[in-house]
Amino acid sequence: MRQQLAELEAQEAERKQAETAQQESEADYKRLFKLLPVGVTILDLKGVIIYCNSAVYIKGGYPEGEFVGKHFSKISSVRIKDIPKYIRVFNSLLRGKTPEPFEAVYQHKDGTTGWTELNIDLVKVGGKQRILVIQHDITERKKMDEELRESEERLKAYLEGAPDGIFINDTKGTLLYGNKKAEDITGYKKEELVGTSFLKNNILPVKYLAKAGKTLARSVMGKPTGPDEFELNRKDGSRVWVEINSTPIKQEGELRIIGFVRDITERKQAEMQIQHQNEFLNSVFESLTYPFFVIDANDYTIRIANQATKLGKTSEAVTCYAAVHNRDKPCAGVNYNCPLEEVKRTKKPTIVIHEHNDEHGNPRHVEVHGFPLLDDEGNVTQMIEYYLDITERIRAEEAIRESEEKF
Repeated sequence: MRQQLAELEAQEAERKQAETAQQESEADYKRLFKLLPVGVTILDLKGVIIYCNSAVYIKGGYPEGEFVGKHFSKISSVRIKDIPKYIRVFNSLLRGKTPEPFEAVYQHKDGTTGWTELNIDLVKVGGKQRILVIQHDITERKKMDEELRESEERLKAYLEGAPDGIFINDTKGTLLYGNKKAEDITGYKKEELVGTSFLKNNILPVKYLAKAGKTLARSVMGKPTGPDEFELNRKDGSRVWVEINSTPIKQEGELRIIGFVRDITERKQAEMQIQHQNEFLNSVFESLTYPFFVIDANDYTIRIANQATKLGKTSEAVTCYAAVHNRDKPCAGVNYNCPLEEVKRTKKPTIVIHEHNDEHGNPRHVEVHGFPLLDDEGNVTQMIEYYLDITERIRAEEAIRESEEKF
């Protein structure tokens, strides 16, 4: 009997010692968890919360100890719509399958929400199986991710809605991106060109390949390029004139070149039409057998002169009175009434008679015609002038007059 009592006492002492050790162990891990900056929650296998450290309550704005003793589905930080997901995770865990970390939304006491990353596993605490939940608050990261996503969406909307074509290529000329306007300009869908080099995909006529290669090399050196004019081969076989500006950028640590493409076909056509018109007018001017000038109304300089004027080509500005009369100031007087002054005064065409010397120094009578060119406000800005040699006509008139006087 005494032996049995002694054994019972020994067992009771061992039990108390084990309980004390368990309590001390639980106190140790609670002290450890309390110091952690991440949230720590321990549940029994039925889902009842046994412990939460301070970080859980601080992050959610709840009073310390509010969750202990409650089933996880009954605490206000868990959204009702998320409860089935947690039940599936716990059941999977109890069947021996440890879930991968996952993200979840939690509710603050003030009704707002935050984001947490959950790591869930089975552990032994005080000799008993428990469910351990480690909670890393990722609210700020999710906010930054959302802001980045919204920023990317705004950028995408800008790129797709931009009035100019926009493309991105790597340092070898391989196209990585093209916007909607770039598709409109080339006639190709971006999927048809992305992944190909603009130096090899036939979008550039052969005569522009060297020029394009030089601009790419400059971009690779980190220098902006443009505006550069190119012709592009459209998908339908037609040609389009474009003006391209490019700038090197860093994207995900890699050097990229972003280009801005503007369709200038109409402008080039207008320029070519003006060029053709100028060539036509120049041929008309040069076909005239009499001197023809365009004179600036402000400083008397000759802007245009045909070959009949015999002035030749000079880079220096020459005034009409210096070129024709070898004078250092505008014409004046009865024999040299200035047609430009008359045109500026009346804003109407005028005719005056001048005396010029030919290349041999012989005096010649010329009839000078002046026509005003007006700006939008009606001011004379230039004058068209040409003159006709009327020496023989005057001599004939004098001969007729002398003959009449004799009779």
